[in-house]
Amino acid sequence: MNDRPKYNICNYTAKYAGLFPASTIVVVRLTGHQLWLSVIKQRSALAPLYQILQQAGVNWDRPLESGGLLLHAFSNGGCWTFADWAEVLQGERPKLSDGHYLPPTAIIFDSCPGTDGIRVTLRALLNDVRNHFARAFIRSIFSVAYILRWVLFVVFLRRRKPIPGTISQARAILAHEKVLPWTTLHTPRRFLYPRIDEICPPEAVESYASELRALGMTNVKLGKFDDGTHVAVMESDPDRYWSIIKEAWNEALALSEASQRHSLPVRSKL
Repeated sequence: MNDRPKYNICNYTAKYAGLFPASTIVVVRLTGHQLWLSVIKQRSALAPLYQILQQAGVNWDRPLESGGLLLHAFSNGGCWTFADWAEVLQGERPKLSDGHYLPPTAIIFDSCPGTDGIRVTLRALLNDVRNHFARAFIRSIFSVAYILRWVLFVVFLRRRKPIPGTISQARAILAHEKVLPWTTLHTPRRFLYPRIDEICPPEAVESYASELRALGMTNVKLGKFDDGTHVAVMESDPDRYWSIIKEAWNEALALSEASQRHSLPVRSKL
């Protein structure tokens, strides 16, 4: 799940295909125009993902028959998409109770999550826009829309919870132990990020990891890359980058095997 350019994503899908040749790789991209859609429309666009994963072997109803899931989110756009999908999925399937077999599951956060703010969001929007007139137009329109949205939710609707569609809301959703039906406090969660990042500052990533640990999540690890850049830390040290991901997946496999040994019988809802 990402907002990376298509040609860069191929570098990751090719590597994943080599690591897991029997697995299905699904790419969900967040484009600039989607940021202007309502939360309802954004989430409805993710509805087909449920069936796509089911066809790929992910069976939410029957965990014992299901394949695993390694979720890789890039930048704030990836976190937004992940959070929206988690909300859609929770509406489709209830959380499994403790004692069930848990298919292997791991979550990778690449250069995310950051924090809210008009400057940070504009940097992300304009990251790949080179035309000066286009940059000025986007900056003007987005600034007005951002302020109007804030006024609507905070002043008129008196909302104190995170505003829908913001990174604060995504951070809150992704901080749930069972953000997906199979995740637990022990699910491997890895944060890969650069030492310097103007879009998702390292301090924001590190503080979020600390929040998860404070909530009891025991398998949260950080991987800071001194020479990396935003959503490009892999390019600075590919061996280390992929070794962290493989280590996380191996831990997910071990946790899954342990849950199978101690699981209770799973009754089908069908």
